[in-house]
Amino acid sequence: MILAVDENGGQVLAENAEKGRHYFCPVCDSRVTLKQGPVKTAHFSHHHILDCMRYLYKRESVEHLELKHDLYLALTPHYPAAMEYYLRDIEQIADLLIGEKLALEIQLSTISPQLIIDRTEGYASIGIDVIWLLDDAAIRTAGPYIRPTHFQLSAQKEGKLFTIDTKSKQVFLLHIRHHVGGGRFYFKKEKLDVKSLAGRFPMEKLVPRRLSNQELEAIVSRERSRRTVQNLTLTFLYHTGLAVGTLPGYLKYTTPAERLIMNPPLEWKLFIYYHLDRGTFNMELFKEMLKPRQIYGVSAKEQLAKDLIKDYLMLYNSHKGSKLEISNRN
Repeated sequence: MILAVDENGGQVLAENAEKGRHYFCPVCDSRVTLKQGPVKTAHFSHHHILDCMRYLYKRESVEHLELKHDLYLALTPHYPAAMEYYLRDIEQIADLLIGEKLALEIQLSTISPQLIIDRTEGYASIGIDVIWLLDDAAIRTAGPYIRPTHFQLSAQKEGKLFTIDTKSKQVFLLHIRHHVGGGRFYFKKEKLDVKSLAGRFPMEKLVPRRLSNQELEAIVSRERSRRTVQNLTLTFLYHTGLAVGTLPGYLKYTTPAERLIMNPPLEWKLFIYYHLDRGTFNMELFKEMLKPRQIYGVSAKEQLAKDLIKDYLMLYNSHKGSKLEISNRN
């Protein structure tokens, strides 16, 4: 850690600390040792880390310490900022707290999506928003597509991922746009000034995007390669007699709401198409087949189902020029 408390109760940065003085952890009050050298970033270390709640929370690399320190120095001229701030009400330590309503968390290593959600919920419970800063080098991209891991997706904020280059300290904003199957999304990447992290980032207003035949073929090919006994995409294509070349136009679109489910883009639309054609659509069965992503703030299945049905109706009605309705009671 970079911040400790001296004998008088004052907070001291490791780079300003003096050898021979006594320093204490601001969380558990136990003695800590100052470590500094010509190469190593100055920091404090516990004598017995297992005794501290900080150990249970997370262990930090030197790279993490350096980034936290550099971000703190970049932010303090513009905002009231605190480093390694212990929030007693929720027993969480914010890497950086900007003002009283925004926490910055640097997360270079992979952790479980549920842990991201739990910590985000902890902040939200006391009225604090949080931005998770991920390692930019760990983000996989290819051409217009980004392929984030489940962990990376769980750290998004309203369709936005924030990353940092650990060498240059450049911060980036990645807009996660339309899902094209296989965990791939269209995206847009832009550079951010560090001080702009404390600003507002409005949600992008996206409209449905038509998938190319090549993208649709890739979806079908991927489903074939999975070799599962009950593959819904392939089952519905078989029973409807449809192929990529004969799909109705309104089934070829991917909508913004789909970003929140793991189902392939064709699967849920073919489910509705197949059952409406046979008069067997059932809302409960539709909800059952949906696979929500692990992201903070994702609606319950009930609302996700309603949003997707709304998208389906909008696509159908705009292409057919007629008014299709689906009862939520079906």
